[in-house]
Amino acid sequence: MIKRLLTLISLLWLCQYGYAQNTGAFWKKFQKLYNEDKFSEIYNLLSPSFREEMSLEQHINFFKNGIKKSAGQMNGAVLLKAEEDAGTYLLTFDQMKLEVLLMLDKEEKVQGWLWQPYKEEKTQVIDLQYVNPLQNKTDSTIDREARKYLAQNPKAKLSFAIVQPEKTDYYYYAADRLPDAHSVYELGSITKTYIGWLVAQAVTEGKLDINTDIRKYLKGAYKNLEREGQPILIRYLLNHSSGLPRLPENLLKLATDQKNPYKTYGNEQLLKSLQTTKLSAKPGTKSAYSNYGYGVLGYILEQAYQQPLEQLLNHKLQTILKLDPISFQPGPALIQGYDESDKPVPAWEFQALAGAGAIKTTIKNTAAFLQQQIAAEDPAIRLSQAILDPQLEPKTAYAWQVNPLKNQEDTLIWHNGMTGGFSSFYGFFKQKKSGLVILSNVAQPVDAYASEILKAIHQQ
Repeated sequence: MIKRLLTLISLLWLCQYGYAQNTGAFWKKFQKLYNEDKFSEIYNLLSPSFREEMSLEQHINFFKNGIKKSAGQMNGAVLLKAEEDAGTYLLTFDQMKLEVLLMLDKEEKVQGWLWQPYKEEKTQVIDLQYVNPLQNKTDSTIDREARKYLAQNPKAKLSFAIVQPEKTDYYYYAADRLPDAHSVYELGSITKTYIGWLVAQAVTEGKLDINTDIRKYLKGAYKNLEREGQPILIRYLLNHSSGLPRLPENLLKLATDQKNPYKTYGNEQLLKSLQTTKLSAKPGTKSAYSNYGYGVLGYILEQAYQQPLEQLLNHKLQTILKLDPISFQPGPALIQGYDESDKPVPAWEFQALAGAGAIKTTIKNTAAFLQQQIAAEDPAIRLSQAILDPQLEPKTAYAWQVNPLKNQEDTLIWHNGMTGGFSSFYGFFKQKKSGLVILSNVAQPVDAYASEILKAIHQQ
């Protein structure tokens, strides 16, 4: 099976640059190199920041043993959908069709791309069930986008929330039994925004200083956790500029179940990996998305408070924000998740890397947390939304991605998530004070659908 290659790129108003991209020439060059097995030269088509997230060996393995072995020679590329700074393309090969979301930077280097099997459009979903009043433009847009998603992913149980300071409206869609306010989903990387808030809370309580060298919380010298004389500070973990790789190098080697890769990875393994990991850049100088970094943040919070991360997070959520508890472990209310091929997969379980994506909760609880973000009455919430380094792209706060909208007097603050069997998105307009949550039990991105709904929200 071809595994999807994901990077965290903004799929909503993507980047705010507005430059022309010669994608036709790019795909011609790519096709020639690919068909001649020149995978090393394709690697040179990636942007420097993208190459930092993937080694040459991993890149060659992806195309040689993943794409080429399954798909054969490439025959052409056709644009399916154009956004301002990205496009979705249908790539035809001898043995299959693939869909690629491509984003190029100003130098026409690959800043991000998403490869996945192409699914033919279906015209309807049998016995579609839904809860939606269909009374305004936003309602109609949710209905249209939900139907499109279900046509491609018939196993999906979709939960939506339109969130405002004083009220939240919920919507549910499925081909069979509907989810409801009590259905539990895996949030994936949306977890990072909760961890970001928890770090901000620790700052306001005097428990943490984000300008502290992380080695203060590690036993041992860890001389490798600095580069060019600059150590990793907590702030660099928060905005993904630490130089740590996306994942610990020993994670997949130690995983006993590739479909549940984080289950057995504990603090012992985490600390051992930190002793040998190599930083890709001087900390604080380049942004490269890192689950590893948020796993380390979770560990630092545990050391600072001397409490397990799940217990600590729930205590703060319940006592400060007055929210219902979340869970790191799968329970009976967790609905079945499905991979990109609609096959059922086990829930993901976490130990040391819980800060990267362990939260499991309901649409109601997720919307309540987003409502607190929109209201921004809590000092730690306000702090957590502050961009940490305006010079770095993408602009990142305490996990939040912060996108000033082009030619609009507003800012979109958002994050997305994905696990082996779930996908998620939530975000809000800072000035309009309206937000959106989408939870799906299928590992197919919901970002493009979120983009359309957000446009309707902002226009309404």
